[in-house]
Amino acid sequence: MHITVYSEVTIDGKLTLERGMSSKYLLDCLEQEDIECIHEYRSAVDGILVGMNTIRMDNPSLTCRYGKKIKNPIEVFNPRGRDLQEIKEVAIFCGLILECIDPESKIQDSDKQIPNLGRKNMQRWRYEAREYIKLNPEPHEPFDLNTFVIDWQRRNPRGYDKWPNRANLMELAYKLVTWLDFLQEDAEGVDYLEAITQSITQTGFFNIYSANIVFTSPEDERASILEAIWNIFLPIATGDVAIDEALLETLPANRLNIMSIHQSKGLEFPLVIVDVGSKFKNNDVRTQNLRFPKKEPDYTIMEESIRKYSELSDDNRSEKDKSFDDLTRLYFVAFSRAEHILILIGLNKAIDGYSFKQKHKSIPNVALGWSRDEHQKGFKEIYLI
Repeated sequence: MHITVYSEVTIDGKLTLERGMSSKYLLDCLEQEDIECIHEYRSAVDGILVGMNTIRMDNPSLTCRYGKKIKNPIEVFNPRGRDLQEIKEVAIFCGLILECIDPESKIQDSDKQIPNLGRKNMQRWRYEAREYIKLNPEPHEPFDLNTFVIDWQRRNPRGYDKWPNRANLMELAYKLVTWLDFLQEDAEGVDYLEAITQSITQTGFFNIYSANIVFTSPEDERASILEAIWNIFLPIATGDVAIDEALLETLPANRLNIMSIHQSKGLEFPLVIVDVGSKFKNNDVRTQNLRFPKKEPDYTIMEESIRKYSELSDDNRSEKDKSFDDLTRLYFVAFSRAEHILILIGLNKAIDGYSFKQKHKSIPNVALGWSRDEHQKGFKEIYLI
């Protein structure tokens, strides 16, 4: 395997214009020849590794438009692997609402009780929203996004005699969606929109201002904005609002779902690929707990510590047996996610074994049908491809 590190750096050693800022603004300064060179590098590799901050800031498509052999990476999606507050589309959407109802973050900043994590994420959302406004997304008629946000911030009643006494946050949200195609046309984006609008709707049932911003007095305006921040945006910003899994069936079929076995619980797919041994090159004792436990674990779980005080369970199994059972159940979850086809991937050595000091060695692996007494029973029906 070969790894190539490729990055753009200014002559004074900067990767971005300032800390926490996207690097795409530096890319805009590159010559066309430089851009083509970057795309040629992309087209020559099998995979592209980017940092978490790059995903959060830019969510780049990493497509290839130049090169001798143009090939684009496969789009992937983890339906349970992304925190809602970290998704760029969600950040832009929530940031736009916050910028409308609380210009310059004055009311938000005045409440010192807001947790640091929530405050930090909401400030990041606002930054993402301001950057998105600069892109001047369509439509531009009868007015553009920037004009709409400024009218809201100034409480300018465009087309009306005066600003209303109250404004419904759900109506504001759906007006802003007009400029957010990714929340309308992309099935994944629709799920994000649903999660946020559900939060707004539920807040309306149980709170004083019913998900409205009230302008009858400065006191009511401040109180209603803080109510929205605390009961709608802060739960999202601190990770308390999740994507509704009932909506996952609407995800596009052209994306490859990648997740851990634990994340896959309760989901099913027509085709499932499980890695059962690409890291196991030999029968190394250091990897036994991942494939075929043969010794007592070095740790004790809380369950075992309190078991002796309980009359409900008298389990005489050894810790080794319990580790074996846990691994068996783990792979049962993985294999049972497949509706039609299950593909197991790994090294040939996992099936055929390997030679060590002129002796044939095997690599016991629960996932490949090895029994507890170290016999490879295998599967009733398996095809090697």
